[in-house]
Amino acid sequence: MCSMARFNTANAREMAARSVASRQQRAAQRVTAPAPVPFPTTPQTEPDPTVARIAHVMERTLDRMDHEKEPRALQALSRALRDLRETYHLVTGQPRPGQRRPAKERTPSASYFDVQPPDLTPDYSGPR
Repeated sequence: MCSMARFNTANAREMAARSVASRQQRAAQRVTAPAPVPFPTTPQTEPDPTVARIAHVMERTLDRMDHEKEPRALQALSRALRDLRETYHLVTGQPRPGQRRPAKERTPSASYFDVQPPDLTPDYSGPR
């Protein structure tokens, strides 16, 4: 004898009702979910010495780039500047350019079920 229950109309109806209730409950939870906490943009009260040092090294790197003529050296300096900027953003907690958009500019994408199909019924309004 198999330990699994056999499907019949009664328990299939019950399982379908439980499934629908579960989906409706999850949809209600998604609608009532709290909004995400906005990214803090307030400046720090105490200046971090690491941030000041990274900013100083970035300025020195930019100055060296202004005076450099060798392409390979310029490439190495630009790579160093890129890495310094990455470190700066990690230390300060600021998002990189293009990484974060304000919430008002975001638009929810339409799901497959939100798109209405075109009306393809023929027009039988009579002779023309």
